[in-house]
Amino acid sequence: MKATMAVNTGEWLKSSDPVVPVGSSLASDVLSIVRTALSKGVCGIPDLKRTGFYDVEVAGRWFYIHFPSHLERVYVVAAYPTLSR
Repeated sequence: MKATMAVNTGEWLKSSDPVVPVGSSLASDVLSIVRTALSKGVCGIPDLKRTGFYDVEVAGRWFYIHFPSHLERVYVVAAYPTLSR
């Protein structure tokens, strides 16, 4: 049996598009953190199963964001503290 491994390299993400939440359960500082990171540029790991979705780590936190191809905005889908390693 052959073992395969997908290596997911990061992509540089930079945007001045509005950052909006998906749902209302995100902490108030989340949008500001993501907006600031994207305005400066941040490395994101693309989701291999969903086009336009990325994992991003900023300020000790993990974010799952979406860049829809047909809208000029960035959605914050989820935010979590970074897991200890």
